[in-house]
Amino acid sequence: MDKATRGQVKRHNRRLVMRALVRKLADNRAALSVATQLTKPTIGTIVSELIDAGYVSEIGYGISTSSGGKRPTLIEFVPTARQVIAVSIAQDEIIAQLAYLDGTVVARHHMVFDDNDDIQQALYCTINALIAQKDTELLCIGVGLSGIVDSSSGIVVLSESLRWTGLPLAQNLTKMYDVPSYIGNNTELSTRVQVRQSTRDTDHLVTVSIGDAIEIGSTFGGDIYQHSEDIGQLFVPKLNKSVGTLRWKTVKATAKKIIEEHPHSVLASQKFTYLLLRRAVMLGEAPALELLDEMATILAHVYRWIIGLMRPSEIVLAGSMSELGQVLLDAVEEKLHHAESNRALTYARLTLAQANYLSLEGALVYALQEELGI
Repeated sequence: MDKATRGQVKRHNRRLVMRALVRKLADNRAALSVATQLTKPTIGTIVSELIDAGYVSEIGYGISTSSGGKRPTLIEFVPTARQVIAVSIAQDEIIAQLAYLDGTVVARHHMVFDDNDDIQQALYCTINALIAQKDTELLCIGVGLSGIVDSSSGIVVLSESLRWTGLPLAQNLTKMYDVPSYIGNNTELSTRVQVRQSTRDTDHLVTVSIGDAIEIGSTFGGDIYQHSEDIGQLFVPKLNKSVGTLRWKTVKATAKKIIEEHPHSVLASQKFTYLLLRRAVMLGEAPALELLDEMATILAHVYRWIIGLMRPSEIVLAGSMSELGQVLLDAVEEKLHHAESNRALTYARLTLAQANYLSLEGALVYALQEELGI
């Protein structure tokens, strides 16, 4: 095994110190030495460097020990020292935010694109709009997207929805903005955030994100995995309206046919969205209930595969389809109960993502972990 270089050791030690300060495990140099198990001279050097860089500030003096002695100089992390741009590209939109190091959002930007747009240029425009609003130095950029992503090399291996193959996106962003850039899969990033925020057991949590693609992210023993860009190609029984897959474009096309057959439906009142479908379902409209039933049938098949293969403790529905809310999960759960006598099929809790734009928050978390270790 290769030994760590001096630079790698220094980076690791700095991350330990930053993490201890961010989590408020210590508020002075001596306490940092205890919390990180690093020597006092090493702590002194790292803290001095962090103060010079603006990440840490001295805020006064603490209380001396019972034996007397010099009062410790108190130090604290400065979350406003830098800002980070986080981006999520999903379905037909780019959402992005400018935030401080503690996640406090300074500004958000939203852009909708279509099949004719240059999505990489749209991404640059979104980032430029946020850079124009920054009030301190930009630390890094984090981007989440649908597709197969090699995060270690920063390459989008394949994203059918974005029409990218072998794109060195992180390298392009770093060259364009002269800051470190990190990319990840949206579903994996969403799972990362849920694990971080959850107060429940997340050892076997599975996230199913449905939008322009159907993706799965899961946790096993604390590790996070992204399994597939699009499981929508798996076989499901042919349905009445032939939805066939839960990808947004297909659902939207199916809804268009239904609207043409029922021009007086609530679904025809405005642009079709999952929120509009939920409203029509709550009103008891037959065409909306029919579409919901077909979607629930397909999703129940997906959940059966997941439960049969992975035995998760919880399956979380994320992505734009989660806007349908509990009415969709109730329909899925009913189909799981009645499809098989085997009670193991209903072992997992079925839940909805509790926050909007989980992948956006995940992109921020991932970028900060990679850049600062916090």
